[in-house]
Amino acid sequence: MSFKAILSVGGKKVNILSVNYDLAQEVDATGRPSSVTRGGRINLTVESTGESFFFEWMTNNFERKNGTITYIKRDTEAKLKEVNFVEGYLVKYRENFDSVGYNPLTETFTISCRELSCGGGAHINEWV
Repeated sequence: MSFKAILSVGGKKVNILSVNYDLAQEVDATGRPSSVTRGGRINLTVESTGESFFFEWMTNNFERKNGTITYIKRDTEAKLKEVNFVEGYLVKYRENFDSVGYNPLTETFTISCRELSCGGGAHINEWV
């Protein structure tokens, strides 16, 4: 089954080429969790559109945005699932140009968010 993913943030929609996020807990020597769950960073690579939206977000230290990553089945265009984030800061940004590559112009960035949710589960970072 083939999928595509769309990032919706700040009124923009862009095609996602790659995305990953994780949550983790520290464990002791026996494998038992020894800390609270931590996480909330989303790493994305998207097709560049020629706009400076993500660059501008990166250069504003205080700007937070809410957004959604939507996974879609290509054959039926049906939504598979959504991952939502709240109060996301853009904390890392890189634009890449490759004249001979399959994706000549891409943007890669990391969003650090206060809340990350999917389905009925949610992780909230307790920021002070």
